[in-house]
Amino acid sequence: MSHGLVFHIHEEGFKYWHSIPDDGLKAIVLGFTLSHLVILIAAFVNSTFTQWNWVPVIGMMMGINEVVYRMFDLDGNKLERTF
Repeated sequence: MSHGLVFHIHEEGFKYWHSIPDDGLKAIVLGFTLSHLVILIAAFVNSTFTQWNWVPVIGMMMGINEVVYRMFDLDGNKLERTF
């Protein structure tokens, strides 16, 4: 995982979580962003979180956040479904 991607995930999470109108999705985005930040910090202390079995969990957290961002535009308006 490149450092640019990690900082991009945190930047988007902390910048756009308040723009999401659904409170449940807002909590998910903020929770996953904070959890990812804590896992990143914990990886320096205990390398257990950098083992291969944690990679899918971190990837799912990042992917769910991206899906929520795509559901709403940056102004908080719900986008029309295109499929």
